Amino acid sequence: MTDSHDNTTPEAPDDTTPCVNVRDEAHRLARLGFPVLPVHHVRFDSEGAACSCGKGGCRSPGKHPRTKNGLRDATVDPAEIDASFHMFVRNIGIRTGDTHVVLDVDPRNGGDVSLAELEAEHGKLPRTPVTETGGGGLHFHLRGPRGLPNRTRIAPGLDIKAENGMVVAPPSQHQSEASYVYRDGAALGQIDLAPLPPWLEAMIAKPGLSNAARSKRTAATHGEDTTVREGGRHSHLLRIAGMLRRKGCLPEVIAATLTAENEHRCAPPLPDDEVAAIARDIGAKPAGARVTPEEAGTKRRGQAAELVELADDLDFFHSSDDHAYVAVPLGRRWEILRIKGKRFQTFLAKRLHERAGKVASGNAMRDALDLLEARARFDAPCREVYVRVAAVDGHVYIDLANAAGQIIDVHVGGWEILDASPVPFFRPAGLRPIATPVPGGTIDLLRKYVNLPDDGGFCLFVGVIVATLRGRKPYYLLILSGSQGSAKSTAASFFKELVDPGRAALRSVPRDVRDMVVGFQQLFLAVLDNASFLTNELSDTLCIVSTGGGVSTRRLYTDDEEQLFEIARPIVVTTIDGAVGRADLQDRAIVLNLPSISDERRMDEATLWRKFHEESGLILGALLDGVSMGLRRFEHVKMTRTPRMADAARFATAAMPAFGWSENAFLDALTENQRDVARFGLEGDLVGRAVQKMMEGRTEWTGTATELLDILTIWMPEGSRYEKEHPRSPASLSNKLRRAAGMLHRVGLEVSEHREGKQGTRVIRIASATSPRASSVGAAEANGASPDADDADDADDAQDDAFEETDDGAPDDDGHDGFGYDRIVDLLQLSPKRLDRIAKGSDGNP
Repeated sequence: MTDSHDNTTPEAPDDTTPCVNVRDEAHRLARLGFPVLPVHHVRFDSEGAACSCGKGGCRSPGKHPRTKNGLRDATVDPAEIDASFHMFVRNIGIRTGDTHVVLDVDPRNGGDVSLAELEAEHGKLPRTPVTETGGGGLHFHLRGPRGLPNRTRIAPGLDIKAENGMVVAPPSQHQSEASYVYRDGAALGQIDLAPLPPWLEAMIAKPGLSNAARSKRTAATHGEDTTVREGGRHSHLLRIAGMLRRKGCLPEVIAATLTAENEHRCAPPLPDDEVAAIARDIGAKPAGARVTPEEAGTKRRGQAAELVELADDLDFFHSSDDHAYVAVPLGRRWEILRIKGKRFQTFLAKRLHERAGKVASGNAMRDALDLLEARARFDAPCREVYVRVAAVDGHVYIDLANAAGQIIDVHVGGWEILDASPVPFFRPAGLRPIATPVPGGTIDLLRKYVNLPDDGGFCLFVGVIVATLRGRKPYYLLILSGSQGSAKSTAASFFKELVDPGRAALRSVPRDVRDMVVGFQQLFLAVLDNASFLTNELSDTLCIVSTGGGVSTRRLYTDDEEQLFEIARPIVVTTIDGAVGRADLQDRAIVLNLPSISDERRMDEATLWRKFHEESGLILGALLDGVSMGLRRFEHVKMTRTPRMADAARFATAAMPAFGWSENAFLDALTENQRDVARFGLEGDLVGRAVQKMMEGRTEWTGTATELLDILTIWMPEGSRYEKEHPRSPASLSNKLRRAAGMLHRVGLEVSEHREGKQGTRVIRIASATSPRASSVGAAEANGASPDADDADDADDAQDDAFEETDDGAPDDDGHDGFGYDRIVDLLQLSPKRLDRIAKGSDGNP
């Protein structure tokens, strides 16, 4: 691949070297003049090998065309090859004929022996391109006269593929799991086709063609289209069977004739069991009798069966999250659709009307979709499906979602635009095209469109976009906070427009978890606008979604069936209050505060968006430069510290030099932002704020959850015990303390828990980052170590002493009375009225 910024002309492809990529090899063969077409491949699973056509008992697994018109779709046109060789094609077919003849040697039927005998009699075959099939056979590619017919068994195990024949080409895979390969130095394009030896041409031309083959050649000569397509195959075979039975033909003759007719004229052929059923039913009627479909018990099949048959040439699969998909041809490209989605229903209804002149009924469509969904879930492969952005094998693919089906391919060498996608993208309803990126832009173009007060905030804004376009979890949750008139919603809209534009770009906060997750599945980037309040359940769900995980809800219209959503999405939230959500949500967030915009500086909406759209291509190009640099430097960048959401921070850090910033610019701005977020978040956290106040003037506190609850109650605002966030028990306090631990860490307070004493008492320790023991204990716990047993006993005893008067009334080691100096300091902060309540136990304390 070439860097999008390199204006040099790439070297012409080398057509003498076979390609590993199926589409590239198809283009190479076409440039050599060989018409190519996509061929079904073989799927391998625990139950064995099966053809991708999905038909049980397929007679030619991995060897028959996957296009609706069969060999007539063979082409050398590059655009048609791009359209037909989509991401799911694994095998290539070459249509033989004109002057291209192939000798097919099958050693399983004695072909190697037959060839050896013929060569002993007539001389060796000349040097010519040779394919070794995965089944042990050989294909000798030769140049012959025009119009030679296909012949089977010119000798045991020897067949000829000529006019309107087909062979499978490398790098296709055989049902034996081995691949088709060229003999060393004998690939098509490496050496010329040798002329067909006269003795072999004579064997091909000698009489012996069947009536079916002869009539087919005659029709082909006169330009007649004799193919029977979907919707007419069953009735066609039924008419032939009835005609034969009226003439007195035996059932076995009818069966043999139908089998041959099905193979030669039906595209694609009907399943063998369906052909056998027609022959059996018609053959059971009295000879000479006129047979109608009703009499034969083969009534006209329902419309649902016709719809299913019309989908035979499509590629079905399911995703890891259990959605059923189908790849359908739309013009010159393929699109991924949900089987139960409206667009696929419309596609099927259109096909039925075009090919049979019928209108699909609702019941028939529902029955057909149910069957096709079952085929996709149980008989088709599982594939990863992406929305907008896909990170695959060191590349980031971004769906432009335009009518041409173009894709941005970002790699370590730059970025470029592809005309077809190498990975399956699903386009939900409402997805809009991204601006086509343009090279040569700078990130400074974006600066004037977002109302951020300083360079640090803008660096974080850009870093979050780049980390989002990386396409891998975890994703930052960006909170844009500001008063009315601060353009926070506008900044969120620009973010959305650059990454994942869509209709109804800004959404209100969903009512419940299920609505939130279902909505997130229909887009890549979620923007929640004016989120003044989040329930604890929704806040926790946002945490899971940003880092990636499973969200469980009850399936609709059921009492006990669970529905599990596996999802990871980047999220932007706008709010007036930056402290929206619980403490652990704040811990995953980057919060940017936007100042108000004066009327003198404000620009009208239409002008602002017009200017933005004029420059959005250049802005996106600059961002893609950053993504490319992030891919290139990710494994080698060294960070001075490892923050939460480390992979996202590492990628943003690796991308910084692409924008002319220092490598540590993002990390430095992130560190300061997290401190500010923690300070602000603690103001809204009852337990966290109380811990902060308690630790003022202290370096360390150690005790049980019960003891901590007693002390923190003293430091909480009077009347707060009636608030919902007030911890009602030691266990409740522990949970709330864990949620606040991340914010406390960022303001210099370390919270840890461990077991002490012989009874294994759970002890909470809160220490200032400047405490001598803070770093040593934290390091020990980080390495999985626990405090020494003797030290634990000593600490347990010391904790007991902190709340008990010494027996002799002597001062403690710190020079204060034995009652516990810190406890006295705590109590001295209270009003006499509250001290009286605590003493009486009415405040829930001893």
